[in-house]
Parts: sequence; structure tokens; C-alpha cells
Amino acid sequence: MPPCAPTPSLLNRLRDEQLVALLDAPAVPFAPVSTPPPSSARRTHQPRAWWTWAAAAALALGFFGTVAFRILPAPAVAAPEPLPVAVLQNQVEATWRGPALADGAALPAGRFTLDAGLIALEFNNGARVLIEGPADFELRSEEHVFFHSGRLSAEVPATARGFTVSTQVLRVVDLGTRFGLSLSPEGDGLVRVHQGEVDV
Repeated sequence: MPPCAPTPSLLNRLRDEQLVALLDAPAVPFAPVSTPPPSSARRTHQPRAWWTWAAAAALALGFFGTVAFRILPAPAVAAPEPLPVAVLQNQVEATWRGPALADGAALPAGRFTLDAGLIALEFNNGARVLIEGPADFELRSEEHVFFHSGRLSAEVPATARGFTVSTQVLRVVDLGTRFGLSLSPEGDGLVRVHQGEVDV
């Protein structure tokens, strides 16, 4: 086994002991050889670097994904179409203010203006209503019509008991009858009960 190179302190001690001659011998030149790290070191180092990059990439994706999810607006959701409350069964010389309505049209809740003519409506609960123009009315539900002006005649079966026609000054609740309502634009009105009873 070749001797190790002496340290400076060891050289000084050897000089003091007059053994310098042994150390002044010509040295044998040699080229430094770079030795690769042991294979076991490569196996442990490379996976560690790979997992480190993978973990960093996963954290970055998760962070930016969370930021994008919080910043980007939610996709617009189309509002559901309003459900119809009545069907336009028939009309005679009807003139509508706005788009014309065809026979059999399903009418949602809303306000309608009939400039002239006569229409027949059937509500989902079975109530049947005739409206003569000029008339301004609102379909509020399958059980409620709000009248601003015009003439109305209603036939309400037992299945639709409680059907209501209201105005600015009165409220007619049907108790299973046939009744009529006439209302001027000024608010003057007249209720006629043809059969049965109503609660006014």
C-alpha cells in the first residue's frame, strides 16, 4: 500500500529529524483520474430529482388551477322558460297590442293587451274565461287574473274552486260559479253572478 502524503506539520517534524533526504526523492508524475460517483449514488440521486420536479409541477398546477377557478366567471346558465298558466283556445277578430297570438298558444304569466275582438282562455286548473276587447289584463297564475280594464266572463268548475279575478278596487273569489265582470279604464266595475256564489 503506497504511503500517504505527509501534512506540513509532519514535514516540519521530519526536517527536524534530518529525514528530508527521504522526502526529496523525485516524485512520480501522475494524471488525476476523475472517478464517477458510485452507481448506488446515481440511483438514489436521480429519482430524488425526478420526484422533486414532479412535486413542484403538481403544486404549480394546483395553485394556478385554483386561481383560475376563482378568477374566471362561472359559465352563464340559461334561465328556464316560464311555465304556461293558460291556453288560448280560440279568438274571434282579435287584435293584440304587440305580437299576434295564434290559437292553441300556451300563455305564461304576464300582462296582455287586447285592443279588439273576443278570446277564450282555458287555465291549467280547468277554469274557462272569455275576454272581450278592448281589455288590459295580467295572468298571474293558473288561479288568478288581474284585470286593468275590459269585460270578462268566467265558468269555474269544482276542480278550480277559488279561482280569483281581482282589480285595483275589488277581488272576486269564485266558489264554483259562472260570473261576469265589466271594468272601465277609470276603475268603475260591475260584477254579475249568473250561477252559484262568489266572494267579493
